[in-house]
Amino acid sequence: MAEPKDIEPEQTPSPPVREIVSTPNKNEPTEQELATLRKVAGKLPWSAFLVAIVELCERFAYYGLNGPFQNYMQHKYKEPSGVPGAIGLGQSTATGLSSFFQVWITRLTSRKLYVVRPPKGSIYLRAFKVMYIGMKNGGKLDAAKSSYQRHNGGRVFPWDDQFVDEMKRALVACRVFIYFPIYWVCYQQMVNNFVSQAATMQLHGIPNDIMQNINPLAIIIFIPICDRIVYPLLRKRGIKFKPITRITTGFLFASIAMAYAAIVQHLIYSSPPCYNAPMKCDASKDGKLPNQVHVAIQSPAYLMIGLSEIFASITGLEYAYTKAPPSMKSFVMAMFLLTSAFGAALGMAISPVAKDPKLVWMYTGLSVASAVAGLIFWILFSRYNAKEEDMNALADKELREDRPVAAKQNSII
Repeated sequence: MAEPKDIEPEQTPSPPVREIVSTPNKNEPTEQELATLRKVAGKLPWSAFLVAIVELCERFAYYGLNGPFQNYMQHKYKEPSGVPGAIGLGQSTATGLSSFFQVWITRLTSRKLYVVRPPKGSIYLRAFKVMYIGMKNGGKLDAAKSSYQRHNGGRVFPWDDQFVDEMKRALVACRVFIYFPIYWVCYQQMVNNFVSQAATMQLHGIPNDIMQNINPLAIIIFIPICDRIVYPLLRKRGIKFKPITRITTGFLFASIAMAYAAIVQHLIYSSPPCYNAPMKCDASKDGKLPNQVHVAIQSPAYLMIGLSEIFASITGLEYAYTKAPPSMKSFVMAMFLLTSAFGAALGMAISPVAKDPKLVWMYTGLSVASAVAGLIFWILFSRYNAKEEDMNALADKELREDRPVAAKQNSII
């Protein structure tokens, strides 16, 4: 009797397996993965926390120095009001010196501590050549590409087309920074004129130069709220809060802060005993009695400045780093930080109006300037939001190409 054969079950066709194209280094994502997969933050190295601690110490030193500097320059020694002072130059001169201090202090005092590296290669020379060729061709940088020159019967340059694309990105980042000095003028009011404003109000035992500490506290509180709640909620609702939009929002918050400071100053000028000449009239009993406005109403101005810093300053730093090509990151970052020095210079220029009874108009002018600058900024650069993914994709490609070189150098070391 024949043994029954095993009946094999009918096999259903399995779904096609999606082919995964790997990069030579399997730890690196492919271009398709970069374009389609959700980006998830990785673990921070301990060195990042060390940098954060150093930055925290720097902020303590910065804010710990600026407030007393304004007081000591403006007020006389042992003033009847109890506000600390030393030289007694007045608010206008003290504000000008504070701005001058911010421009030059790091450059002059630390000059011998800088590590000056001699330039290597000809990257900046090539960059200027690319810009020169672009200007000769009506601002068209693509004319500096070797492929363009070959197609039009021109000469072949010693750089590739990618270098020209990198230059275009670097110039985009630098153009975005043009209006930042106006923002920094508003921001720097916090460390000079706001300190002077607090000195003309009822302090109730609170040092007038300690109010500015509300700003870093606001930043510490609101950054996690933005990262964990606001930005994810906007993404969930399909609202893309891209860098240019965030920077514009920062300008608007700075404008609101200056408008609020103008309102506070108007309240001071509308209050007894000295009205628009705080602590300078006979009713102040030789400067002992400030105008009858509580210093706590200053707090919203510091909060608004903190919010503006989250949207404008932090995003500006991010934009400078991510949009600059690897070979020009230090240059583009330096250009962004230079805008703060230009802002301090503008602060010096307007310091003659930083005195009673002109302060309401000064704050109002700064509010209008920041709002107008933010509006022009949006009109000129909002189109870059649409190019954000393309520029980031180019940056990711450069990063992947740069990593094998860095790994090779590290292995040699």
